[in-house]
Amino acid sequence: RCSKLTSVTIPEGVTKIDGNAFGGCSGLTSVTIPSSVITIGSGAFAKCSGLQRIEVASGNLRCHAEEGVLFGTEQDLKSGKEVKALIWYPMGRAGEYKLPDDVEVVEWGAFSGCSKLTKVTFPGRIELLNFNLFDDCIALEEIVVEFDEKGKYYTKDGVLFSMYSINGGTRERTYETTLVRCPRGKRGAYEIPTGVEVIGEGAFAGCSQLTDIAIPTGVRYI
Repeated sequence: RCSKLTSVTIPEGVTKIDGNAFGGCSGLTSVTIPSSVITIGSGAFAKCSGLQRIEVASGNLRCHAEEGVLFGTEQDLKSGKEVKALIWYPMGRAGEYKLPDDVEVVEWGAFSGCSKLTKVTFPGRIELLNFNLFDDCIALEEIVVEFDEKGKYYTKDGVLFSMYSINGGTRERTYETTLVRCPRGKRGAYEIPTGVEVIGEGAFAGCSQLTDIAIPTGVRYI
């Protein structure tokens, strides 16, 4: 990979960025996507550990950038309408990030490898969050979902919970409270709240700084 490559402006006329196209370009700090691009493959910027900004030329109908973060649209499976999606967050950024209020979907692995990210705040209307969303986010200490009466997710003490079963990526309604994800940077002892019935797949994956986990009697599935 081109470890010395620092900035790329993709030429106008390119319509597709293949998956892993820039994978491993650790020196890359900025990418500019032309208006002609309509498809971005999975993991196109994987392991770009120095990436700080992604820009998109005006006139692109499939994606755009806000403050250097890549967004696009995705079709909602239930309503069929187009909803705003966060596609990729530059993994070289440090500190906290708050998603725009109108984002409803976060793409699979959008924060993967963001090793300097410490806190993420999601709007209450967020539709689908999966356990591997924060793969290798080793500094992440807190996940926040803003309150929404109709929201599918909530957080307590920086840990992500859901009233929906999300194992396997489904959106089917359940009547059980699921612990979806404990942030990898959480330290010390953690007591799972009373009322939790399911500990989701990969919920504590990589939480090497936890010393103890107390599981309540109501948990019936791990």
